[in-house]
Amino acid sequence: MGYKLSMANKFDLPEGWAMPEYMAKRVSDSVKKKPESPEDKLQKALDEVARDIALIEPEPKDWAWWVGYLLEQMEMEAQKRGKLADFIDMLRLLQTRTQTELESR
Repeated sequence: MGYKLSMANKFDLPEGWAMPEYMAKRVSDSVKKKPESPEDKLQKALDEVARDIALIEPEPKDWAWWVGYLLEQMEMEAQKRGKLADFIDMLRLLQTRTQTELESR
């Protein structure tokens, strides 16, 4: 017969025993953690890519090549999906956002 855990089963812990702080934090974090959405995963991946680019290319002016490369790849994906017009619209939105960023500096 297997062991059955119920409220009647009580475990006596040694006096003064406490879960280590680091372990308690990990348990608490895992209980609170929500499932990661596809958007969360993508954001995390892009954060890592941004850090990697900054490590490989220490000069921000050199990052433009990588941004251009990403745009080329996104354009190819848009073409595959028949969404080239939407891609052009996205480029216009990006241009507006870039201009706003520049003007606020």
